[in-house]
Formats: sequence, structure tokens, C-alpha cells
Amino acid sequence: MPYYNKKEYPKQIWVSQIPEREVSLLRENLTGIKQTTFVLMKKEKVFHQLSEKRSRDIIFLSSDQFLLDLARDVDVPAIAYQKPEMDTFLHADMVVEGFEEVDMIFFTARV
Repeated sequence: MPYYNKKEYPKQIWVSQIPEREVSLLRENLTGIKQTTFVLMKKEKVFHQLSEKRSRDIIFLSSDQFLLDLARDVDVPAIAYQKPEMDTFLHADMVVEGFEEVDMIFFTARV
């Protein structure tokens, strides 16, 4: 049973192609959660890791549609960060415009 059906925390949150300010807000909001590892990844590494992972123990966050599509293809829950200046709308399991109010309750309740 995937973690989100059990209302447990994900084991890892992978982040790629998100502005540093948003990453800082997310890290600040997730401090104190010991059972989840926060992983910043470069685009090339994400492609390789997602291709092999095929796991629902992670949540993937990105503003790159190619990587979000890859996550969907391998059945990894994905949250898109929609940059305010973007003309196109990203597609993922969920789309956010900022991480000011995102905490672990958000991850367990919504993804």
C-alpha cells in the first residue's frame, strides 16, 4: 500500500529545478521531520534515478515538465512548482506557486 494511503510521511522528497528561495522555505517548513530525507538533485541525476526508482516512497518536486512527465511515467507522485513568470501551465499530481505554507501535513494529506 502506498504511503499516502496510510497517511505516513514519504521517505524522501526529491527536489530539482526549484528556485533557491522556495527550497529554503520548504526546508524551513519541514525541519524536525526525522523520518523524511530531503534531497536536492541535478536534472541529469534525477533522470537517471527516476528511471531506476519506480517507488512510491518518494515525492518529486520540480518546475521542469520533462522531469515531471518522467516521474508520472514511473508512477512517482509529483508536485510541480509553477514559476510566476511561466507562460505555460505545468502538469503533475499537484501544482503549487510557492512553498510558504507547505509542510508535512500537506504532503500526507494531499499527494
